[in-house]
Amino acid sequence: MSAFAGANFYGTVIQIQYITQVVNGEVTYPVIIEVKNPEMKLKPGMTASVTVAEAKSILKVPNQALEPGDQENTAFVRVKDRFGVYRVLIETGEKDQQFTEVKSGGLKEMQLVVVGERRFRKNGPLK
Repeated sequence: MSAFAGANFYGTVIQIQYITQVVNGEVTYPVIIEVKNPEMKLKPGMTASVTVAEAKSILKVPNQALEPGDQENTAFVRVKDRFGVYRVLIETGEKDQQFTEVKSGGLKEMQLVVVGERRFRKNGPLK
């Protein structure tokens, strides 16, 4: 019985133990994964079946830069260049608590993305 069937937890492999275990004819290796667990759902010693993915050279944007898109898995980001600020539509991929993957769209590497806005008056920022 699965305690969290269908739930996704994201983590980072911090240790692979080279002590083999054979269970039902499958060779397994214990792996320790660091996972953010703010709701304290996961307990020490729990085991899991995991899918391992490694992403290299992906374009990602801060989550606070995203504005809802027209369709599922799309978003707008505001980009600043020498001509001003404009919105760009992107297709989004995997996300964590800080960043979202950009799968495709008009955003290019090294473009400045607007993540917030502050308004100023002559004597300093508005409160």
